[in-house]
Amino acid sequence: MPQAMGEFGKAKNADVAARIISVLSESRTPLDVAALWKQVQSDLDKPEDLNKLLQGLIQGGKIQYVPRGKSSNVQGYLIVRKVLNNSSVYVDYSLLKEANSHVVPLKAIK
Repeated sequence: MPQAMGEFGKAKNADVAARIISVLSESRTPLDVAALWKQVQSDLDKPEDLNKLLQGLIQGGKIQYVPRGKSSNVQGYLIVRKVLNNSSVYVDYSLLKEANSHVVPLKAIK
């Protein structure tokens, strides 16, 4: 619901911050600054404004920066997602695309 109601308030670039969150929430891989700039270049005056917005969203806990790792050559920004709670006995999480790494076998009900 916060996305529908405009969670970012009346700040100067609140609409751009909401657009960044929207773009990142649709992405499955980290997006770099160049990819984000392509999405919001018409709304901002200069790339430095995008960097300030990204830093503010990181400090607010909305997005995170993913550095290049040993096994992955991808780096960029991702939205912060809630951890999937897989403690429920009655849900088969293997059917969810996001939970492929957290497969929990179903227990028989006695």
